[in-house]
Amino acid sequence: LNEVDTDKLTASQLEAFMRAVQYIEDRGMSFHSEWLWTPYSHFKNRVILPFSYKRQVVGYTARWTGTPPDKTTPKYYHQMPKHFVYNLDAQHKHKYVIVTEGQMDALLVNGIATSGNTPSDVQCDIIDDLKKEILVPDADKAGGDLVKTAIHRGWNVSFPPWEDCKDAADAVEKYGRLFTVKSILDSVETNSTKIQLLARSYCKD
Repeated sequence: LNEVDTDKLTASQLEAFMRAVQYIEDRGMSFHSEWLWTPYSHFKNRVILPFSYKRQVVGYTARWTGTPPDKTTPKYYHQMPKHFVYNLDAQHKHKYVIVTEGQMDALLVNGIATSGNTPSDVQCDIIDDLKKEILVPDADKAGGDLVKTAIHRGWNVSFPPWEDCKDAADAVEKYGRLFTVKSILDSVETNSTKIQLLARSYCKD
């Protein structure tokens, strides 16, 4: 996390800060050096991941550390430019570009994120320009919606054989980053008909 003067925190703020540190460690994301945290406003129980483009901060996502206390508390707060694709700057040297729905997933596999299951045409055009995309859908109904976009756009899709994992972040927590990325690359499907068939069993609630 960013430099926090813990001596100036109250007991409750220090407890929230330690939960944030523990959350990052538990999810295997401590390698990333740009995490932020603040005791103020609705951010005090969240870790903040800045969004950058061309080395300039352009937004963020703030994730609740753990499970939100009730259904009225959102898991994420987002602020980003319209049509933003997360982590583009890191892709220019990659042989393949792993496309995920969420930013945390993308961070853990060093891919890019559409920030949802219904990317805009502009976002899709940006991803098309990379010409080496592999979509990894979430294993739920929303992931199936993203697969439809992938088929329409001619993207490759990966259906890794992860047990009890909803997304790449879950897989990294269970299997580690190296195995997760390898399993994504080993499970790529290029045929649109096979992608449709695999999505029926993979992308379900």
